[in-house]
Amino acid sequence: MAARANHRRAGEDDERVYRAAAYLGDFDYVVVPFDQIFDAVKSGRAAAGLIIHEGQLTYARSGFTKVVDLGEWWKREIGLPLPLGGNVLRKDIPQAVRRDLAVILRESIEYGDAGRAAIQAVPRHSAQARLRRQEC
Repeated sequence: MAARANHRRAGEDDERVYRAAAYLGDFDYVVVPFDQIFDAVKSGRAAAGLIIHEGQLTYARSGFTKVVDLGEWWKREIGLPLPLGGNVLRKDIPQAVRRDLAVILRESIEYGDAGRAAIQAVPRHSAQARLRRQEC
């Protein structure tokens, strides 16, 4: 998604728009595929871009500057991690199947939470190893 004057209004159809609107208020925007956000900003089609995926890691290398990290802002303002999506089950699915699926979802979330420290250590370990190699 990229901000642009005189286009669609915030809140129309995209979860990223909701997150940006929580920070910016009402604004005009254009939705572009995540791999085209940099081009939209560089070409002037957009004044700024809300980047996701690998763009969060490569924006500086591409000559961009971070204005705000919405995840950090949300955590500071709300006190919780930025929600990335939701899981829902249709009511026409049999109750027993919905119950089983709810258990599976809960277990998956708990498993992810339990492994969070190990996952967060990987980039730190990789960065430390990279620095050691540079020192040699």
